[in-house]
Amino acid sequence: MADQMENIYWKQPLHILSESTQKVVYLFAKMGWGKTEIVRQWLEEEKHPHYWIDCTQRTTWRSLRQWLALESPENCRLVILDSFQNIRNTERLTELIADIKASPTDCRFIIMSRTMVPSVLHPMMIRRELKVMGESELSMDKTAVKAYLAQDNIQTIDEEAAEIRAISGGWPMALNAIIL
Repeated sequence: MADQMENIYWKQPLHILSESTQKVVYLFAKMGWGKTEIVRQWLEEEKHPHYWIDCTQRTTWRSLRQWLALESPENCRLVILDSFQNIRNTERLTELIADIKASPTDCRFIIMSRTMVPSVLHPMMIRRELKVMGESELSMDKTAVKAYLAQDNIQTIDEEAAEIRAISGGWPMALNAIIL
């Protein structure tokens, strides 16, 4: 279902991504909140050349270090680090953050994780170099819930949509369970 979502569901997070001026956007939520879908839609809408790194792969660290060491292509100043929670080694994480800070000033990063902001990133938060987006920014409002359900031919009135939103917390995975 996630691959068929229209942007109406993600107006707020898409707007936040578009308006963010911070070097790093840290997007975190449990599985099923639509992190990957939101970033994919944003990339599609904004036509950003990017480098997508899956942090579940063993080659990730080497790939990122190589990409940062190279003079990145002129139009590719965006790096997406997906499944960031898999980088558990504190020393490696500290080195990675140092590399991110040392990258060209016009280079941006979107970090997607299932965990809250690690402490090594807290100084960037304090200096406002890091924009944090969590479940509250990703949750669907009543209008989005109505549209999401209507996609499966489930028509609701405002009161029903508000109740479903309250029960689900606006979590897409919970809405899928409700649909079933």
